[in-house]
Amino acid sequence: MNVLILSDDLIDSSKLIADARQRGKSAIQCRSYEMLKSLLSNSELEQVIIDLQHPLLQLEALMNEFSLLSGKPEVIAYGSHVDAERLKLARSLGCQQVFTRSQLLK
Repeated sequence: MNVLILSDDLIDSSKLIADARQRGKSAIQCRSYEMLKSLLSNSELEQVIIDLQHPLLQLEALMNEFSLLSGKPEVIAYGSHVDAERLKLARSLGCQQVFTRSQLLK
């Protein structure tokens, strides 16, 4: 699998999985932090998409996990446009791209 999506939102995940497939990539929705962590060692992993509104998200710990990987995936985060602090935090912790939900899912 090339893309992991940390989100418990089925609609968002369905759109992101469809987009990945259109680009010729395989994608998996991870509804839990534990599931995402268990799949991080996949050698074909290119991208991780993180829903900043995920109720169990531990963003700082997750970004530390990424720093330990030998092949570093691109990390994309998205969240509510009204949660500017969380979007700013994602940028400061090293997410390569940060979008509002409407920007990413248009």
